[in-house]
Amino acid sequence: MERREFFGQDLAEALEKASGKLGIPRDRMRYMPMDQPFGSAFKGKKIAVIVEYEPEEISSEEDDSESLDRVRAKQDQPLECSVLVLEQLLKYMEIEASVRAEQKEDFIVLTVELIGSPIDLRRGEGRELRSALQYLVNRIVYNGRENEQRFIIDIGGGLEKREDELHGLASSLASRSIRIGKTLQIQLMDSQDRRLLHIALVDDDKIETFSCGAGRYRVICIRPRSGDAEVGR
Repeated sequence: MERREFFGQDLAEALEKASGKLGIPRDRMRYMPMDQPFGSAFKGKKIAVIVEYEPEEISSEEDDSESLDRVRAKQDQPLECSVLVLEQLLKYMEIEASVRAEQKEDFIVLTVELIGSPIDLRRGEGRELRSALQYLVNRIVYNGRENEQRFIIDIGGGLEKREDELHGLASSLASRSIRIGKTLQIQLMDSQDRRLLHIALVDDDKIETFSCGAGRYRVICIRPRSGDAEVGR
């Protein structure tokens, strides 16, 4: 006998998710609601159920070739394709989550709402997962092609706060670069933070941003638009 937890806004939603995931009809499902709700005052409470089942009860899920066919059929629609890809990646990692996509200017935001919070977002684990997923989604959706349309993944709803923080940092760095007349190299930033910093400055006609380096050593640079500038730190 196996056991798994499923979460929903109410009991019906939790059981619906369990039925869809396991392939067991609700009227044949053995389950036990948990007494304590989960969640927070900001995101609302969720109900959890423990479902008991025998492994042989689970219906076969679509195989990898079927999943790949679905992705290929949507590759000319980045919004829909990216949701499919991210959902499949999370499924293979056994992370329960819902995914929604939103077009913003020249990039797509993929918002991931974790069910049961299996990841401690206060630690580096969440940032490492986000960076890895962004890279994989971009490569899979565009079949390895570079510089098509970027994806930003928001896990746990922290993107808006991070945008505000980087907007303030961008303003401060731009002012400093203009004041000292030098190019500033901003190190120790992941790809998402570099992207958000660039977006915060893209409409500033006194500043330009560009990247240098490669891979984990890539840095974003900020410099005044007038003339060449000496590199500073």
